[in-house]
Amino acid sequence: MRYAVNMSAEIPRRTRLTPTARKQAILTTAAEHFASLPFTDVSVSAIATDLGVSVALVHKYFQSKNGLFAAVLSTWLADVAVVQQRELDEVVSTAPKQDRVTAWVRGYLLGLAALPSDKARRQVLHGHDDADATAVRARAAERNAQKLSEIVAPNVSERDRYALLAGVGAMTAVAAQWAEKGCPEQQIWPAISAVVGAIHGSLGDWQR
Repeated sequence: MRYAVNMSAEIPRRTRLTPTARKQAILTTAAEHFASLPFTDVSVSAIATDLGVSVALVHKYFQSKNGLFAAVLSTWLADVAVVQQRELDEVVSTAPKQDRVTAWVRGYLLGLAALPSDKARRQVLHGHDDADATAVRARAAERNAQKLSEIVAPNVSERDRYALLAGVGAMTAVAAQWAEKGCPEQQIWPAISAVVGAIHGSLGDWQR
């Protein structure tokens, strides 16, 4: 007696990802590697193997390991910015500027603490630094300075602009020290106070 064989049932079809989904899958897997290993120990080949794809396919979306790292770094910094905005949104727009700056700085620290590992935090703050990574960090610093400018005053002078960049630099430096200690909750407010004080000192006056 013969039985009909349903070939489609025996051999499941492999789902074909869209280019956007494929690129995101590579980025997600790469982030896992960079969050658990030093930059020098991360291998594009290992990332491709985890995904079940070729190294050539990874390079189709990200030309180099440096470019892949820069994309991961950009994603992590964007995640931090989301937490910053969330904290800022919880403070009414009519609140004193110092209170809004405090919320924004708190969001930066909380965003760093929410990253997947100590290595990820180190990479964001002072990790691997080639031309691509430098450009990503520079853009993030400019965005932070711009957001700080919006909080403190709608129109600032060139001197104030440099002061705001100095404030962002102070925030990064303090955050690095706090992160190296493991982001201790009991030290977050001293860290915030130090950054807010540095920003106020650079500007000289909240009421600008």
